[in-house]
Amino acid sequence: AADAFAASCGPGLASLRVRAPFGPVTVASLHLHWPWPYSQRRQIDRLMPLFRDAPGPLLMGGDFNAAPWSHAVARIAEVTRATPAPGLRFTFHGRVAALTPELSMPIDHVLADGQFRAVEIRVSGPVGSDHRAVIARFSLMGPVSSAAGLAAEPEAR
Repeated sequence: AADAFAASCGPGLASLRVRAPFGPVTVASLHLHWPWPYSQRRQIDRLMPLFRDAPGPLLMGGDFNAAPWSHAVARIAEVTRATPAPGLRFTFHGRVAALTPELSMPIDHVLADGQFRAVEIRVSGPVGSDHRAVIARFSLMGPVSSAAGLAAEPEAR
């Protein structure tokens, strides 16, 4: 397909359409601003057209700077037709300001559309950042949906 290697970028978003053994898949990395004092909501508003137009199947991960139950995560999940990986993972460990106590927060997420099933989700140990990496493995639920604009069966090689 001509779009098999299409890429898109927006403020805090990079996505790439790659060819997997079962057909094309969109893989996206997201880094949202803090809700305050920055305008996370405005950033999400600017990204909405890219989220809406992202072809499936879709896997998206990153620093959402928002809890899994937040309006920000819900908005992105709804427009991308993807679901946050199940479970609660405390991925941020640090201070948000010099005088605050050290906090642990679940603000890094992986979302997958309905064509994937989470096989394994875990958090790494320290990686030289105030965030821990979310390590996720997914399996394909069945043939890639042609409703997502993709071939129903993988291409033969």
